[in-house]
Amino acid sequence: MSLYLSLLLLVSCTGTLTRFNPDDVRSENSDDCDDTGDCDFAQDSGVATGEPSSEQNAPFNGFSGNISQRFVFGQEYQDQGYNDCSIDMSLEAAGIYDGSGCPGCDLLGESSANLVTSCSFAEDASGIFRVGVDTSSERIYSYREEDGWQPLYDSSACNGGLDVSSNASSISVDCIYDAGGYTQETSIRILW
Repeated sequence: MSLYLSLLLLVSCTGTLTRFNPDDVRSENSDDCDDTGDCDFAQDSGVATGEPSSEQNAPFNGFSGNISQRFVFGQEYQDQGYNDCSIDMSLEAAGIYDGSGCPGCDLLGESSANLVTSCSFAEDASGIFRVGVDTSSERIYSYREEDGWQPLYDSSACNGGLDVSSNASSISVDCIYDAGGYTQETSIRILW
């Protein structure tokens, strides 16, 4: 449940986020330019001459995605009043954060977060959520005024399974923590 507490506290807190250059989406079809041999980028990409591509010129404006947790409680916890429940936090890009201090992070950004829960030990919340990503080591960090940048998940706590994958524009984490009396499944999807 420590990730939930971190998430709840982080949502109440307020990235220089660098955007990866988008892949070149120009077609390699030789028929694109007829037989004139006079091909320019606008013709090759399908963009009308004089009209810039909005996809390639769109500035980065924070992280989007979601973080979900599912709790399954054993009989001992159920006897104490705990019921199976979930916590879901949606993230919408909210701007650029130009602070520092995130260990190894090459991406920093802010998200507008909305947390909704069915867990009796949690509360719905909303606010600004700061995220940092170290793309080379596939690590995600979140920021809280009280203790700065902290890992969003602890790989050593994923004793029931850990799956991390990333590409040039996203990172996904699935972590299962088996506490013996309850199981916590965490799913993180962060996009930039």
